[in-house]
Amino acid sequence: DVIGPALAAALCVIASSAVGAPPEAPPGPLPAVSGAASLSGFFRAAAVGRVDVVCLGDSNQLYLTDGWDHGWARALEQRFGLYATGLLSPGENGGNGSGSGYRYQVAGTLSNGQFRYDNAPQPLDLLMDPASGMAPLAYMYVPSGFLAGAMVNQGVVLERVSSLDVNAELDFHVTYAQFPGSSGFFQPVLREAEPPYGTLLVWPPISTAGAAFAAVTQTFTAPAMTRERNINFRFSPWENAVTGPFLSYYVRIENPARATGAALHTLYAAGGMSAYDMGLALRRADDAYLSLYFDRVRALQGPTKAVLVRINTGLNDRVEGQPSLRSGITPGSSPEAYADNLLAIMDRIRDIWSLNGWPQEELYFLLSVSHPVATPDEVALQNYRRLAAGLTAWNPRTASTNFDALTAWWELWSSSWYADQGYDVNHLLRPGVEALAARELLAMEDGAAYHDVNADGALDIEDLYTWHRQRPDLTGDGSADVTDARALQRAVRSVERADVIPAP
Repeated sequence: DVIGPALAAALCVIASSAVGAPPEAPPGPLPAVSGAASLSGFFRAAAVGRVDVVCLGDSNQLYLTDGWDHGWARALEQRFGLYATGLLSPGENGGNGSGSGYRYQVAGTLSNGQFRYDNAPQPLDLLMDPASGMAPLAYMYVPSGFLAGAMVNQGVVLERVSSLDVNAELDFHVTYAQFPGSSGFFQPVLREAEPPYGTLLVWPPISTAGAAFAAVTQTFTAPAMTRERNINFRFSPWENAVTGPFLSYYVRIENPARATGAALHTLYAAGGMSAYDMGLALRRADDAYLSLYFDRVRALQGPTKAVLVRINTGLNDRVEGQPSLRSGITPGSSPEAYADNLLAIMDRIRDIWSLNGWPQEELYFLLSVSHPVATPDEVALQNYRRLAAGLTAWNPRTASTNFDALTAWWELWSSSWYADQGYDVNHLLRPGVEALAARELLAMEDGAAYHDVNADGALDIEDLYTWHRQRPDLTGDGSADVTDARALQRAVRSVERADVIPAP
């Protein structure tokens, strides 16, 4: 029975308010997602409004410009639809670009030789500090007295196949810097990103002058019209240059007609890095940096906000030599140090929420320990998964993924999901992350499903019916049909037979 066990598991959730207590590995086999029921609020928010997922990961986050950034965005698109792009930094990866975005991307600008990616005035530099190590985010900067020639590659591209719909009304949200006494300006333009590169829309010039150094966000709306090619939002038309001082932190594209949906962001992605490195970069990033980032993440949601932070790590933690960030646990590669570093990441993000007065209840975490690399999988990764699962018992709105229950080495190898024809087991190719991201999201949702879905204070049959209306494909076979109706009937009968529905 597909539904009965899932319901029983969700009705037996053990909650605790002791945030950050030392983790204890749960006994017995791990489920696909531990603590999934604690994410029920996130899925309720996704059913009625907009939600955002923020990712931190190692090289697999943006591997070959795909990685989990691609796989998770695709999974969210298929399940909820996308309402906007993630936050795109115009100077991404020091102007080299790194592949952030699903059917949208930043234009690489380093070869132009026209822009800078560091050494902005200190108050502005803090808002996206290159020294923090928060790869791949980077601003794009033109100092005072300099011009960035018009006929250079820059801006962001939205592909015509994007589900955001290039033909729809689109809002381009630009976060840029103001400079005291500035004479700088830029002129936003929307043009085709393919031959014949026709100009679609030009907005009036925007001054970068302000009373003080500050980051501001302005929205440029493009009305609905037929657009047959990829489109490019730029900071200047061909005939004009960007005049310094100019600095842009973020660009984000929204389909304002979408009342519901999701968006996927990559906050951190760097090869060879562990949970320790991620936590250290977050600590080095100024409060203003992270506050601006998460403010822009939350900005397009409605009054009910929900942000899920997915932390994917484990492979590089096996060789981590530094004591853990939070409690100085050694060796740094031990499961206890790994769990401590995860807590350090979570603590830093929670602190940003508190600093800004945002409700902690809108913040969720998914501890996604790396995919299997052997059969049976390496003991270190298995232990990381067990301790991550232990953390979910002590941290509210936190779940962890056990990829051992979602796949196995033999499937990854036989399906050609490992890189380099199977010789590189540390990296997954696009088909692999697409399949596993979809499974991970489905397992999370299934585990969270049979909580108090309709928020009426009771766990009963009405929650099953509400859940079925939100997700008709109960069996996960890709279609809503008679098998799903039968599964629902079995689940209803199993609840009706119970004398008491236990409280969570």
